[in-house]
Amino acid sequence: MSYYIIRSRLNNLRIDVPSKQHLETGTPATAWLAKTWSDQLWYDHPDTGTIRWKKTDHCLDLEDDIVVVNPYCHGNTGQLWRRDGLLIRQGSNPSQVIRIEENFIPGAKVTAGRESGSVSEQFDFLRVPGLDEPYERRTFYVVSEYNSRMVLDVRRERATAGTDVIVWPKKSRSQSKNQLWYFDTRGVIRSALNDLVIEAQYGSSAKMATHERHACQEWTFVEQGLISKTGECLELSEDDVQDGSPVYSAKFYDNPNQRWRLEFV
Repeated sequence: MSYYIIRSRLNNLRIDVPSKQHLETGTPATAWLAKTWSDQLWYDHPDTGTIRWKKTDHCLDLEDDIVVVNPYCHGNTGQLWRRDGLLIRQGSNPSQVIRIEENFIPGAKVTAGRESGSVSEQFDFLRVPGLDEPYERRTFYVVSEYNSRMVLDVRRERATAGTDVIVWPKKSRSQSKNQLWYFDTRGVIRSALNDLVIEAQYGSSAKMATHERHACQEWTFVEQGLISKTGECLELSEDDVQDGSPVYSAKFYDNPNQRWRLEFV
């Protein structure tokens, strides 16, 4: 895998993601001066047809005409981008390309629109020598916004299907494999402990399961909630949350006990 910097031919600014402790869903990409490589490194993910930010594996995504970064979501055509010469072209709509707002001020917007031939649509892709490496998945904690002490946890580090998914206080990275998760190439959340997926029918508690592509197993992250293809979310009971409390599948109302964030390691 090769990492590269995306430098605009209009103004020499680079496509960048603002540095934050917790990257919010839908954070806009910006054009910025050269700075720390980790904020400006990108790579192609051929299995999904996406361009991803090295720091967290978030994808370039399109919301209206603004280019943002989001966790990978299978079926989201706004995340399909490919390099084509000097252009970044949308995979599902090849006439659509990424462009930089036509000014020379750091922080210029990164947008997308129909290809016009403007230099604002042209980029140099500067490969960074010495950083090529095999693809390594990025893992993360799923942290409750209702009780920030708690993260999703596979009970007692059991690696078998049927094990309960609970919340537990966050452990150190060296001790927390049962609390670490990752996105597979389809955008489904899997456990780093056992590569199993979360399964939860409406109203039932969550458990680990072998992936059979049932809708109740296709959990991904959307706007502060873990949402499955059924349109449900994972929630904590609003009663006293304790170490080992279960999580349930429920209809999404954007209640505080239904909100989560990803914390990459």
